[in-house]
Amino acid sequence: MKLNFNMMDEAIELNGATSLVIENKVVFAKLVESFYAYSPDGAEVKLFGDKYESIKQDDFMVVTDVLGYDINNASVIKLLYGDLESQIANNPELHTEIEDALGKVATLIIRETLDFELDLHFSELTMQKIFKALDIKVETSDLTIFERTSDIILIFKYMRRKKLLVFINLGTYLSPEQMLATVEHATLQNITMLLLDNAAFDAPSNLTQYVMDKDFVVIKTNTAM
Repeated sequence: MKLNFNMMDEAIELNGATSLVIENKVVFAKLVESFYAYSPDGAEVKLFGDKYESIKQDDFMVVTDVLGYDINNASVIKLLYGDLESQIANNPELHTEIEDALGKVATLIIRETLDFELDLHFSELTMQKIFKALDIKVETSDLTIFERTSDIILIFKYMRRKKLLVFINLGTYLSPEQMLATVEHATLQNITMLLLDNAAFDAPSNLTQYVMDKDFVVIKTNTAM
């Protein structure tokens, strides 16, 4: 995958984990805004594959606030419930056992409402409704920015259709050791990750880093080993 921005002379390669530091605050803010307003036909930012196929907005995920990011957002829950339902369906014995139990629960409740003053309507008790009633969701570790970053990487891996994970100013918050571990984690998960930062930081040996200086010159300052 490659990234081009109208302030850069040529596209940069996004292979594994890549850092792009933009020292000019106005240009940096414009780039971040362009990711949120991204369009394959837009003039500001271009993302494309190795065969120059366009990358759509649904193909990437941008995280500006690591601690504030909702791990259990609607997209993740939908995938989670779908996978759980498929897993149960692939086990006929378990599927039958659950359906029998749900039938018994529904019968008991309906029987209890026969003498109720109002006419009540009942909808089918589905697996998805049971998952929601049980409040099934991903358990998260909210202790540190580093731990939450690890959670986000795992969630991104689970969102199979996504092709690019973008963190904004993550380099500001992680120590060199934590950044090394974060990049290693993303690499092991085979994730393409872009770190956009407004301030330079010491890139670990496993992170390719580009810096656009105040004269808008892009320099490759570190190559992943």
